[in-house]
Amino acid sequence: MDQNNCGSVIFMNSPQYNEARQVFNRSIQKLPASIAYCTNEGDTAAAIYAARHSGRTLRVRSGGHSYEGFSVGTCADVIDVSCMDSVSINEQAGTLTAGPGVTNRVLYETLGAYGYPFPSGTCPTVRVSGLTLGGGWGLSARMFGLTCDSLLSATLIDAQGCRHIASEEEDRELFFALRGGGGGNFGVTTSLTYRLPPRLFDVTYVELNASNVSKEAAAEFIRRFQQWLLTEDCRFTPIGRIFHSPEEPRGLTFWGVYYGGEAEARASLEPFVSLGMSGIFEEMTFLQAIRIVESGYPPYEWFTNGGRFSYMPFSEQEALKIVSLLDCIAEGSIRAAVSLYGLGCAVSEKKPTETAFFYRDALNIIALSTDWEKPSAKPANLAWFSPRYRALQELTLGSYVNFPNLENVDYMRAYYGGNAERLRAVQARTNPGHLLDFPQSIR
Repeated sequence: MDQNNCGSVIFMNSPQYNEARQVFNRSIQKLPASIAYCTNEGDTAAAIYAARHSGRTLRVRSGGHSYEGFSVGTCADVIDVSCMDSVSINEQAGTLTAGPGVTNRVLYETLGAYGYPFPSGTCPTVRVSGLTLGGGWGLSARMFGLTCDSLLSATLIDAQGCRHIASEEEDRELFFALRGGGGGNFGVTTSLTYRLPPRLFDVTYVELNASNVSKEAAAEFIRRFQQWLLTEDCRFTPIGRIFHSPEEPRGLTFWGVYYGGEAEARASLEPFVSLGMSGIFEEMTFLQAIRIVESGYPPYEWFTNGGRFSYMPFSEQEALKIVSLLDCIAEGSIRAAVSLYGLGCAVSEKKPTETAFFYRDALNIIALSTDWEKPSAKPANLAWFSPRYRALQELTLGSYVNFPNLENVDYMRAYYGGNAERLRAVQARTNPGHLLDFPQSIR
């Protein structure tokens, strides 16, 4: 986000247009009619009014990290809230209030100065509103829940320009929807207030790797990852990844932030060390650990990705089938991967119908991805991805709305499960004319 754009509207003939229209996934190239960089609720209401009278659909963008580019659209009007990036802490009340444009990096730096961790995401340029509205998985999920589980209230301007405050005490159905119902479906969120977690400084950063492993070892890694999630150790929320690149046909990586000392972390994660993985167990502050995680993210990428839910540990045969998805990579791919994101513990303490995030009882999220660098490689990578994602769907149930993919059929059930009808009712009230419309919006 260019601060010089704040308060302005960018059109197709504006000199800033080509850069302003870009999103994190550079394989998505859309040509919106306008991009309004709103700085307050008045700007937002005015931009909604203009969109309603333009006859075009309206998209809402905070950080542009929607994997399928749903936050922009060709010939659509875009409201960009990245300029609404204020953040404040009320330690007496135990709350944090953030504008929708606050990035993970700013959030962690602000809270880290006070000694607070926070259950937010891993990519430093993701904005807090989009993350929260989709549920919000992060490296503290097993310890403190999803990002949306810390949300206490939110302010939203709906598609008719009306202001809503949503909380447990006020507009509870909208509050339900904003905790996992997906970004851009109900209006423009302009402020979010969260409960602070306990103050805590020291953690153990964990990063383990293994190179050139066999298919059997990679399958065993998946099985150990899932079996570990069934333990009662809620102090660690791991990411595990099996990858294939032109330089390495099969590698493993495993990392996260352990809420405890080095000796405790080593003892808990021994199943991965005994598999032959090696790397780092280092005590440091939470903020230092998050900075290491953030340093691994580029400013943008070219990719396709889809995330599913696994409810039970895979059998040996199923794990081998998943590993086999990476036997080859697409022409032009720089990396293909299967990634696992731990759930359970605090995530599963809420009922599936308590928030819009339905898949509370899942064991983990499992995502398939492929990345490339040359635009000409996109067709080959999409062709590689499609049949493999369908194979993954056969072994899983439901899809994570923050890892969307157009391959999801019956996407309302895939993203929202048994909460779909309830979300349709909220959306009918806040977006009655379907002004907020995109390929997988709530319908």
